[in-house]
Amino acid sequence: RRQRQMCIRDRAKAALVTLEEVTDKAAEAGDMAAEARYFHESVVPAMAALRTPVDKLEVLVDKKVWPMPSYSDLLFEV
Repeated sequence: RRQRQMCIRDRAKAALVTLEEVTDKAAEAGDMAAEARYFHESVVPAMAALRTPVDKLEVLVDKKVWPMPSYSDLLFEV
């Protein structure tokens, strides 16, 4: 189980780096319409790619050490 968590964690870290890179490039898109297109075409998919491993980790990692509110916390406790 620990090995699986580390593998998923590594995928999350790589996806986060990608998200940071594409987000940093958004300002170079030009006008507001071009920036909106860039976010739609590049940033939103990068966010989805990060969410996939993070969602898996949320289920595997003990709630006591999970650093963020879980999906169920957001639904039922906020």
